[in-house]
Amino acid sequence: MARPIPWLPPVTTATLAAIPRSIIPAPKLRSGSDSYCKLVILQEAPMKPLARTVAEMPQSGIREIANLAARTPDCVRLDLGEPHFPTPPHIVEAACQAARDGFTKYTPPVGLLSLRQAISEKLQRVNGLDVPADRIVAVSGATSGLFTACLSILEHGDEILLPDPAWPNWEMMVLSAGGKIRYYPADSSRNFLPDPGELDEYVGDR
Repeated sequence: MARPIPWLPPVTTATLAAIPRSIIPAPKLRSGSDSYCKLVILQEAPMKPLARTVAEMPQSGIREIANLAARTPDCVRLDLGEPHFPTPPHIVEAACQAARDGFTKYTPPVGLLSLRQAISEKLQRVNGLDVPADRIVAVSGATSGLFTACLSILEHGDEILLPDPAWPNWEMMVLSAGGKIRYYPADSSRNFLPDPGELDEYVGDR
């Protein structure tokens, strides 16, 4: 018999009686005990339907290409923008050394103060921007940062301007946050950069 997991509460006949019999395997009593094994695996528990916001999202074209590439031998991958080279050794060693030095605990939600101060100094020195450390939030990547921004400021139905074509993940961020998308054309003759003077005609009431 598998060992019970200590942090799970014991499952007794009373608790099992409340679970439909079709959901759980036939339990086995321990010898001389009214307790069953502490771990009960639900095999056919009905799942709650996906939220409409998620269910109505279109599948990403990138994901369709990735699925096709996975079935294509010797495919040259140009879809995900994933680096073809390994992480540089000095970065790997710095991460390992940080773990050895005990930097394995939770960090402040906005990032380490020392990091935010370094970013503030870089912005001043290189970019000529005066941004204090308390106005800086360190995120794990551009995607998580943009998604956090969408969740923080968008009300349901608010509109966001996106270029067309756009990276599909941008669209998913806006839709997940309850926003709506208004597209403006991205012209290759301008290196796909927006013309601020032309954006006003695409701005709606929200």
